[in-house]
Amino acid sequence: MLIYNLLKREIILPKSQKADKIWFGLGKDQARFGREEFCLCSGLNMGTLPEGFQEKNEVGEESIVSRYFEDKRPTVEFLEETYNELTGADGDDALKMAYLLMVAQFFGTGEGLTSVPAWLWLLVEDEKAFTSFSWGTYVFDVTLYWLKNAAEKHINMTCCKIPATSI
Repeated sequence: MLIYNLLKREIILPKSQKADKIWFGLGKDQARFGREEFCLCSGLNMGTLPEGFQEKNEVGEESIVSRYFEDKRPTVEFLEETYNELTGADGDDALKMAYLLMVAQFFGTGEGLTSVPAWLWLLVEDEKAFTSFSWGTYVFDVTLYWLKNAAEKHINMTCCKIPATSI
């Protein structure tokens, strides 16, 4: 409800100023939600995302997805079931599956939470790449996309938005 009420008070900015932040009118004050605020709240790494990372889709024969899921794109639910069945001998695989579940369930994937995208299966194979990935930037971009677009598609809130005056 809080997010809904904030979105109803979004200040409409010219397209040139809309890139990476949203402004809200709160009484006589204005509040901003941008990269800096997200970084302060989340504590996640806000670096640069690797170019084309979401376009990668070739998973190797020795990958975790090949070993456990026979090159299918399993659902998050099936991934969780498989994770819960692992034994102590599967330590590295358990860690990789835990990473995947964390991203899918807590960060979202921007592609819905029904299946794990191929780029994420590739990323989890390299622990250093996974842990140094700019999760803050990725999650912020997904969050901002949904804040700006999803509400408009599902709720007619244009009557409530405030035109920009002096931001």
